[in-house]
Amino acid sequence: MKLIITILFVLSSLVSWSHYPEIVKVRSGFIEAVQHKEWRETYMFMLEDLNHSGNAHSQAYLGAAKTLVAETEMLPWTKYSYFKDGTRLLEEAIAAVPKNAEFRYLRFIIQLNAPSFLEYNADLKSDLSIIQLAIKNSKQQEVWMSYFSKFELEHKEKINSAIQTS
Repeated sequence: MKLIITILFVLSSLVSWSHYPEIVKVRSGFIEAVQHKEWRETYMFMLEDLNHSGNAHSQAYLGAAKTLVAETEMLPWTKYSYFKDGTRLLEEAIAAVPKNAEFRYLRFIIQLNAPSFLEYNADLKSDLSIIQLAIKNSKQQEVWMSYFSKFELEHKEKINSAIQTS
C-alpha cells in the first residue's frame, strides 16, 4: 500500500512539474509584453495556442494579453473589442479563484494603465492589498512577485494617485 501511495505521489509531482516550464514562459512573457509593444501580439497568439479550457492561469494571462494588444490596435472598435474580451477572461479567472494574488496582480497592472474613460479601476485597492499580503507571506519569490515589487517602487506616485481616485 505504501508503495502505491508513493508511486501516485511521484506521478502527480511529475505531472505538476511538467507544466512548470510552460508557466515560467507565460509569466516572463507577460513582463516582456508589458515592456515591449512589438511582442504583445506574438505573446497573445502563443497563449491562444497554449490555452487549455478550464485552466484559470491560461485564461487570466490570455485576458491580460488581449488588453495589452488593445493598446497597439489602430481602430477604436478593435481596441475596445480586445479590451472587453481580455477583461472578461481575466474577471472570469478571478471569479473562479478569487484569492489568487497572481491574477489580482494582472488585473492591477491592467487597471492602473487603463484609460479612465473605460472605468476599469474599481478593484485597485483590494488587488493591491491582496498582492502585498501575498508577497509578504510568500516563502519563495515568484517571477511576478519580483516584477511587481520593482514596478511598485518605480511607479509609487502613480499607484498612490490611482488608489486615491478609485
